[in-house]
Amino acid sequence: MHKIKKKQVLAACVISATLLSAFPGEMLHVNAAESEDEVVLRVCNWEEYIDLGDWSEEETIDLPEGDIIGINPMYEDFEEWYYETYGQRVRVEYSCFGTNEELYNMLTLGDKYDIVCPSEYMIMKMMAEDMLVPFSEHFFDVSDENNDYIRRVSPFIRETFETNQINGEPWSKYAAGYMWGVTGILYNPDIVSEEEASTLNAMEGMCGDSLEWEISNSGVLTISGYGEMENYSSGNAPWYSERSNIKKIKIKEGVTTIGNYAFYY
Repeated sequence: MHKIKKKQVLAACVISATLLSAFPGEMLHVNAAESEDEVVLRVCNWEEYIDLGDWSEEETIDLPEGDIIGINPMYEDFEEWYYETYGQRVRVEYSCFGTNEELYNMLTLGDKYDIVCPSEYMIMKMMAEDMLVPFSEHFFDVSDENNDYIRRVSPFIRETFETNQINGEPWSKYAAGYMWGVTGILYNPDIVSEEEASTLNAMEGMCGDSLEWEISNSGVLTISGYGEMENYSSGNAPWYSERSNIKKIKIKEGVTTIGNYAFYY
């Protein structure tokens, strides 16, 4: 079997994240001619978001041009690529977190990173609390062929980051998109017609033994039934993915408790 060492080329700033953000540690922006010293890049990302290597033989991906198997952690491949490209030694100190709130607590307790990788609302919170530093001008330089993000980012994502603001500043000044998820609904055409499927309200479900939730077309989240609501972890409430569409929350009589993190965005 012909094996190819998995090599995912990352641009200078892109060991990144769901939303990549520059945090006020010691930023990686070094001219190789000015320094022969090793630069330490501290990165904090979600657990299991990049390949850390150590694949087993059973995990090999078979492709016509050769098999792919993860040998090294991706950040080690990045260290090698960065030196080959810019002549500067970089050592990545890579750590992980499990929730946005865990990362926030780590930062407020004094942990320092050059790049942090939270998702959506935590970027806004960190911008609002002046916890981030802006990207360098070089990050936006389209003339550098290694600046893959700014040269190839989709127009939709670019517009989203440039038009949304916190305290009068665009998201794009402090954050860059890395992963994008879309929720889809599947239906069985043998049982449900296309016309019926187009009128279904899929935004509903159970949130307790005897509690139901539903989001109307006008953006009203209604909790009804009787008894206690389930407890959730951060970002795990069943309506979490639709939070940007929720305009109003209605809790009907009979609901006896509100679950942990039910409305924590």
